[in-house]
Amino acid sequence: MSESNIKRKIAWRMKRWMPKSKLAKFTLYVVFLRLIVFVIDQALKLAANGGGTGEWSGLLNFILGICVIVLGLRWFRQQFLWKVRNKMILTYLFIGLVPVLLVLLMAFIAGYLFLNQYATSQARSEIEEEVKRLEVVNAGAALELEELTAKGVPVNEKMGAEMASVRHHDQRFPGWQLVYWQNGKPLLLHGGGTMAHEAEEPEWSKGEYQGIVVDEGKLFLRAAVPVQNKNTKGHLVSSVPITGKMLDHLANDIGVIQIFLPRLDDNGGNKSTALQISIDEGDIKSNASGKKSYVVNNSPDVAGGSLPPLAQGTHAFDMNFTSAYPYKDLSSKQKSFAVLQLHSRPDILVNRLFANTGVFASMILSALAVTAAFFGIIVLLASFFGFGLMRTITYAVYNLYEGTQHVNRGNFKHRIAIKSKDQLAALQTSFNQMSESIERLILEQKEKERLENELAIAQEVQATLFPRSQQKMEFLELHGVCKPARTVSGDYYDFLPCGGDRLGITLGDISGKGISAALLMATIHSAVRAYEYGNMPDRRELVSASAAAIAGAAILTETSRNGNELLTESSLESPARVMELLNRHVFNSTPAEKYATLFLAIYDGAEQSLTYCNAGHLPPLLVGNDGNVRKLDVNGMVVGLFDGIAWDESSIHLEPGDIFVAFSDGVTEPENEFGEFGEERLIEVIRENRHLPLDRISESVITAVMDWIGANEQPDDVTLVLARQK
Repeated sequence: MSESNIKRKIAWRMKRWMPKSKLAKFTLYVVFLRLIVFVIDQALKLAANGGGTGEWSGLLNFILGICVIVLGLRWFRQQFLWKVRNKMILTYLFIGLVPVLLVLLMAFIAGYLFLNQYATSQARSEIEEEVKRLEVVNAGAALELEELTAKGVPVNEKMGAEMASVRHHDQRFPGWQLVYWQNGKPLLLHGGGTMAHEAEEPEWSKGEYQGIVVDEGKLFLRAAVPVQNKNTKGHLVSSVPITGKMLDHLANDIGVIQIFLPRLDDNGGNKSTALQISIDEGDIKSNASGKKSYVVNNSPDVAGGSLPPLAQGTHAFDMNFTSAYPYKDLSSKQKSFAVLQLHSRPDILVNRLFANTGVFASMILSALAVTAAFFGIIVLLASFFGFGLMRTITYAVYNLYEGTQHVNRGNFKHRIAIKSKDQLAALQTSFNQMSESIERLILEQKEKERLENELAIAQEVQATLFPRSQQKMEFLELHGVCKPARTVSGDYYDFLPCGGDRLGITLGDISGKGISAALLMATIHSAVRAYEYGNMPDRRELVSASAAAIAGAAILTETSRNGNELLTESSLESPARVMELLNRHVFNSTPAEKYATLFLAIYDGAEQSLTYCNAGHLPPLLVGNDGNVRKLDVNGMVVGLFDGIAWDESSIHLEPGDIFVAFSDGVTEPENEFGEFGEERLIEVIRENRHLPLDRISESVITAVMDWIGANEQPDDVTLVLARQK
């Protein structure tokens, strides 16, 4: 490989991996900044400066993380989700599998919470039952103490041995300590050891109390009750240490009961801590506020109980269930919460829950297992059919994509093989039909382009039939314009030089539009010139329309080019006679529904007169220099509709400044929401501009008509002929 090719390949790969989006470029800048901050941080550490860039590092890490997540999602969407198959798989996962997983997760969470609540409530109830037993025993001891003091027996340390309640329950509560508080001083009635529980009588124990207390980090069951008669007044307090042996008895084959005491976190926690909690002291003590951080150690402060063995052939797993348990802290004199944890198995709890149902428990569990298996089978079947339907959809999409690629390359003969009978198959069938239609439309488009080229040629030919330049006469100004509604026009106007100061003026409108009207217009154009100049009075066998058009156009064009004025007054036909000859020609050479309206006039400059004949055309106008308007309203039948029709002709005298206005219905009949443009608006425009040159007047009229039409399509050909007497 040449060196230039290697360079191009390297440049291409670098360009490929360069970031293109704004977010990618911003992410690259953040990476550079993060590297710079990292280098600075390492330099500061090496210099033992003690400073650091922790805040900047954290901020840049956060921004970089957000950018990487967004870019990753974009890449995933562009690369993985481009294929419809992957989109369908992801859609199925979100619609089908994710809800199932969420339901299972919710069921697991709900089951765990239920089991957690049930398990911890069982452990708490056992402890609370033990507290109630101690309360009952303490209350009995208090009644017995009241009876003894009422008899005058002095309260001393030997009294506990004489109390029957103490003797009967001493074995029930190992380590039981019975203390009598009187006048703020404790007296140990029963139990060993020193009384380190309280330095003074606690306020909360002066009334009745039962529960758990913590003294110097150790847990105790505590029950307090007032003792009062005429000889004595105080409080009797019973305390029993919570030991593993006690919890072994209380666990009652439900598992291992563990109690964790939170301790104030003085050094920010350590590796031996399993949980860190925050307690609002304002909720515990009314005269204190603020939060303090506490930690719970991995090892329990006290634990007891055991897991029953599994039945042979069964399998189960252990779980931990946790709850908070309130207690009184004697050192801080405030309320707090211990962590009560039960290590057990779901089968133990379920058997305990359904203990009263007997044989129905196994039946319920079996029904739940069968239901879960049934649901699992349904999910598997749904997955099977879902992936099958997904494959059908993606196969159809792939075929359509391949088909569009063939169409894009110009291969319109490619067809998709259809293997099913569903809506996707109908879509593929529609694609095949579309390919056929496109192939056919391309052929039609080519044919249309050929016709448009021919129409353009026809337009050029038709343009030669209109006067190439405005006629210049000594006594008359002339101007004509035709604005076709389509490529070619069915309107017709012409100026016929008749020798000397004489001039023929014609304007016609052919029925219909488009090519047929343009061909008939060419025929009438040539026939008018042929009949006007040819002096052919009585021919019944007429040549065809196309021959007359070609011959007449060729003769007149040659005459105009040579400038030969071979015509004399005797060779001209009158307008009415020309109209009769033209009517016979059109009637015999065109279909019955074809006709034309035509206005034909001969202007005599010496006499300043206009002799005209009108065959169904809109009456021309004569606008005087003073603004008065006259209509040339002598009218007759249209040309080509009936045979043997005669026309009248009339003459008018033109005064200097008079403007002759002949127009087609395309000038007055265009409509909008206000109605037709109308003859009155045409007259108004000409009056306002009558002193301008004729081309300016014509431009003003055309502009007014186009403004009236607006954004709508031009409905008809607009033709206007103007002549002004000098």
